[in-house]
Amino acid sequence: MSDTLKKRALNILADSVSDVVGTKNLAYIAIKKASDEEGNDARQEWATSVFDQIPLTNRREIKSVAINKAQEERRHVLSVRARSKPKADVKIADLGVIWGSNAG
Repeated sequence: MSDTLKKRALNILADSVSDVVGTKNLAYIAIKKASDEEGNDARQEWATSVFDQIPLTNRREIKSVAINKAQEERRHVLSVRARSKPKADVKIADLGVIWGSNAG
């Protein structure tokens, strides 16, 4: 996983944790710090262990919220790409020129 993708995934997870259990939760803080320091394996291990301490019902809700956020972001990115993609010029062939004109 590229660093920017990993950072975005951690940010989506942190936002989802925030939505479910709040920003004062230690898991939210740990995940935000892990996203800020992507290369720091110790931070990521800490975030994982703190996240695992969240009750299972909350983790299931966090998972659902995170999936929805990721899908929403994907739709947004795809729509932005579709709008910025240059449109091909469509030219209609003059069949009279190609096959000869029947005017005579």
